[in-house]
Amino acid sequence: MSLRDISRILDKDTLVYPGDPEVGREIRKRIAQDGFAMEVFTLGSHAGTHLDAPAHVLPGGATIDMIASERLNGPARVLTTDPASGLIGAHFLSQHLSEQDLHSVERLLLHTCNRRPLPAAFDCHYPSLSLDGAQFLREQTRVKLIGIDTLSIENGSDPTLPVHRTLLGADILILESLDFETEQVADGDYELLCAPLRIRHADGAPCRALLRDLVA
Repeated sequence: MSLRDISRILDKDTLVYPGDPEVGREIRKRIAQDGFAMEVFTLGSHAGTHLDAPAHVLPGGATIDMIASERLNGPARVLTTDPASGLIGAHFLSQHLSEQDLHSVERLLLHTCNRRPLPAAFDCHYPSLSLDGAQFLREQTRVKLIGIDTLSIENGSDPTLPVHRTLLGADILILESLDFETEQVADGDYELLCAPLRIRHADGAPCRALLRDLVA
């Protein structure tokens, strides 16, 4: 069994979306003085690799604790994208998903960094899913979870977050800030293992995401 960890390490240098709290940690107990170690962590609900629940943008939407594990775990397709515009749209998706894929792929993970690490500072020009790409997934596919290796599934230029609303409004969950570079994940089909922190009434939560090779 081969497992690939596609979740990002959380530390003080973790890049966060503008306005989100930075990742912090404070040592409260030390083995030398207290006989045991204990720390306090501070982080936002969208720190590092994380899952967006419908409640992230939809009033009354489902929260993290309401999402069944079966939605998050199972067969997944990794697809490398490199459109010149930086936007992943309906045309690109239609060219790279076969007619069979449209009816069979339920978890789609977009690999955009292409062996390039995330920048040290936030750059709003990261690759992202366009609105027509989100509409294509909603209307033409059976995708119920879409993942991406950037900080957000959509470009941050529109504060109304139309891509998030289109996807989450169709109950397509969003998995953001994946890491395909550490273990150099190739395109293809895998089993996704995804476990967000089970926080009651949360709009999102950091998670551990793994890919397991499918048995031939």
